[in-house]
Amino acid sequence: MAHAAKADNPTTTEQLEVDGRLYTITIEPDGAGYLVGLCKEIPGCGSEGRTLDELRSELTSAIHECLLTMEPGQDAAETAS
Repeated sequence: MAHAAKADNPTTTEQLEVDGRLYTITIEPDGAGYLVGLCKEIPGCGSEGRTLDELRSELTSAIHECLLTMEPGQDAAETAS
């Protein structure tokens, strides 16, 4: 579910489902033709892509990798606090 961006703010927010869990991602253009996405629940977890579909795919992979490096028993939401 994406939220429409304001004309003066090209950033959008949407939910990305990864392994049955929803993650909030922010998406914005970088000025060089790429879209950059960051996962709100996992600080430092992000990726980029030329299209929205490519970005979603890359973010799914990035979230998987970030979850693999988390401490056992640590929840992604805990890292945001």
